[in-house]
Amino acid sequence: MSDRAEGDRVLKSGGERLPLSGIRVLELGRYLAAPLVGQLLGDLGAEVVKIERRGFGDEFRQYGRTFVRDRDGNPTKESAPYVSANRNKRSVEVDLANPDGQRIVRSLARECDIFIENFKVGALDRFELDYASVRAANPGVIYLAISGFGQAGPYARKAATDSAFQAMSGLWDVNGEPEGQPQKIGAPASDYIGGLFGALSVMAALRHRDLHGEGQHIDLSLLDCSIAFLAPRSSEYLIDGTIPSRIGNRTPGTAPGQAFRCSDGHIMVQAGSDQMFATLCGILDRPDIAGDPRFANLQLRQSNVDVLGEALERAFLTRTGREWFDLLSEAGLIVAPIYDVAQCFADPQVQSRGMRVNIPHPGGGSVDVVASPMRFSATPIEHYSCPPPMGEGTDDVLSTWLGYDEAKIAELRASGAV
Repeated sequence: MSDRAEGDRVLKSGGERLPLSGIRVLELGRYLAAPLVGQLLGDLGAEVVKIERRGFGDEFRQYGRTFVRDRDGNPTKESAPYVSANRNKRSVEVDLANPDGQRIVRSLARECDIFIENFKVGALDRFELDYASVRAANPGVIYLAISGFGQAGPYARKAATDSAFQAMSGLWDVNGEPEGQPQKIGAPASDYIGGLFGALSVMAALRHRDLHGEGQHIDLSLLDCSIAFLAPRSSEYLIDGTIPSRIGNRTPGTAPGQAFRCSDGHIMVQAGSDQMFATLCGILDRPDIAGDPRFANLQLRQSNVDVLGEALERAFLTRTGREWFDLLSEAGLIVAPIYDVAQCFADPQVQSRGMRVNIPHPGGGSVDVVASPMRFSATPIEHYSCPPPMGEGTDDVLSTWLGYDEAKIAELRASGAV
């Protein structure tokens, strides 16, 4: 792309001083991992166009139990999970079974810098939207293909979901109480980790293109990402053959480092060093625990962690979690209340960071979303647009990206392509 064309794009987007202003992203993403990549790039200023199946849209729109409500309190067709991963985008509704629809997406692919898809392996080949076909028309394209098991291997064409990747990677097995069953993490961790790795991969590929002038294909497996996420625990096995065990709410490698019951709930405390442990016992007014030879150093505390936990919990039960939080944090110890989500967003630190953002909804009213955690000094992320209604940007994108006039767009609508 020429410098002149790049500058024109930035001006057309309002001249926003964001890191990815002027970058065009075409997202053929459904559910969570691929849409999350698109949202992250959109937060950073890229122009993101989401291709949705005509008449149906991204299946994630109807996923879950909670839906955004309009100004009259009626539920819309946008689920809370969908809203969490699709802000700062435009939606183009296309029928890929229609030859005209296929041509539209191929034309858009020629105009984008980044192409994101998470279809089943090989599913886009018949539409000539595979990497080889897109690259032939757009040599500088960065093509991110997100799949469950990767583009090759015996499981490449198998269907799976976040739960399967958590299960196969070992995440279930290390999660839960020592004597209990394996447990799934209570959020779509594999999908979210895949989205983060996907965005990082795209940024690295953009840098490579800046330096060497060439695009490339990125093969991202959600199982691979889940395995990478577990590296701090799986390294125990890789180094000496020890299979990591479930340790409940304890922090591996330290003691004490776990949840303790208080008079009104639970609190997390970590005081692994000898100095921190002595400070903790002093605040708890339990010199007997500090002087117990079974707890004389970290190695001994880890060996006797069950007995240590029971002794400390008896002390924690004498006060509320807030009282202990104030006392321990003032002493410089690592301590945190164990919140539910409502308590998290009510915390003064969370509120001071602005992690809850209210944005207008196209159906009227507004919706709260979780803000981006990225804080730039020179290019702050300040603009959030609500996830678009299905097909909201069809006419505008076909006009600005492809130069179609009203008559051409009307013809495409009549044919059922859009």
